[in-house]
Formats: sequence, structure tokens, C-alpha cells
Amino acid sequence: MNDENFKKEGEISLQINDLRKRLSISGKNGVSFLLSAVIIWLIITIIFLQPITLELKNIYMLFSTGLMFPLSMGLSNLLKADWKFEGNPLGKLGVFLNIAQLVYFPILFWAIGKSPEEAIIFFPSLQQHIFSLMDGFTFQSLIL
Repeated sequence: MNDENFKKEGEISLQINDLRKRLSISGKNGVSFLLSAVIIWLIITIIFLQPITLELKNIYMLFSTGLMFPLSMGLSNLLKADWKFEGNPLGKLGVFLNIAQLVYFPILFWAIGKSPEEAIIFFPSLQQHIFSLMDGFTFQSLIL
């Protein structure tokens, strides 16, 4: 590698880090999504403490995840955190990373069908991966 290529790569790295820093500040490190996740997991905990069948618990757990996006948007508005990141090219990457999580749902459905008693273990394992990927890249958290 010659010095010219190294200089160009260094400049690109600085530009990406600057974009990530701007994302982090305007989005308040994604705290609205993290708070939404805490609320949803509290709901899931309450669901699993109820004296209902395991099948209903699993169904309600899956339905409760549908609250994530609207709850995150509401919290973003309350906290005045940007979630669209318009004008920042890394904002589009965030959208693609969120869409990529749809790949995990067939795996989750298969796992729940195979072993319904362990759905509560499969689900957070897959969700943790999604949060780590999104949060780690976009906001430079310590996860990555």
C-alpha cells in the first residue's frame, strides 16, 4: 500500500466517524429504541407471569413486538431525538440493517415450532443480535 492510498483511506475513515458522531448526537444514541425495548420486555415479563397456556404466551410475546416501532417513534418525539437521519448517508444504512432483521423471523418461527417451551430463550438471542448490529455500528457503542 502506498502513502497516497493510505491517506485516502484515512480521510474516508474520518468522514465516516464524523457521520457516526452526528448520528449519535442527533439520535441521542438511540435511547428511544432502547427504552422501547425495555418497555416491551416488561410487557413480555408480565405476559409470562400470567396463568395462561404456553402457546398463548408465545403468541402474545410475538404480538407485543409490534409495539416497538410506534413506541420508539413516540419516545423519539418526547425526547426530541432524530430517528429518520435525513441528510446523513448512514441513515440509509440503518434502514437496511432494520430491514435485515426480517430474515430472523423465519428462524424464530421455526424455533418456536420446534421447541415452544424455549421460545423465551430464542427470541432475546435473536433480538440481541439485531440491537448489537444496529447500535454498535450506528452509534459506536462498546458492543462492537
